[in-house]
Amino acid sequence: MSHPNRIAWLDTETTGLDELTGSLLEVAIVITDSDLNEVAEPFSMVVQPEDSAWKDDMGDFVVNMHTKNGLISAIESSQGSPLFEVERQAVQYLQTHCGTEDKPLLAGNSITFDRNWLKHHAPMLFAAFHYRSIDVTSIDQFITRCTQLDSINPDDTMPSDHRAVSDLRRSIAVAKHVRDSINRAFVPQAG
Repeated sequence: MSHPNRIAWLDTETTGLDELTGSLLEVAIVITDSDLNEVAEPFSMVVQPEDSAWKDDMGDFVVNMHTKNGLISAIESSQGSPLFEVERQAVQYLQTHCGTEDKPLLAGNSITFDRNWLKHHAPMLFAAFHYRSIDVTSIDQFITRCTQLDSINPDDTMPSDHRAVSDLRRSIAVAKHVRDSINRAFVPQAG
């Protein structure tokens, strides 16, 4: 069965910014319908890096962030899975919840970053997504720079522990806020 209106929200956690030299540490996907309602339990897996020197790729900021959020501890206690297994299960998750006929639209924050990491490290997962994207960060940058609004973020206090699923839920909350703001401003209200 195909679900052409499904949106696949993706976030990765990594050792840094360079997909050519770094390692993927976590992959998460949340599937929504076109009304931005979650339609399945999130997919989230920690990647067990093959390279024993994976921490050498991380700067102090990233080490601190992934220490605080427990990701480094999860990897060091072997709670992760090999990348090929994470990729296989992620593709299966997409097929189960989005169908196999249409590739799901990819969404998230700075989604080109995640696409680049998938293209280099997880090409089967990269190929499972539609080429079009919804990039919440791009929308925020446009609104912040080109309008008189400060930000589209509905709640700057919304917790972000820089783990993939919580980052995705924050992205979806921002997307809902943008959608609702546009509807209030431009869609005629009945009554």
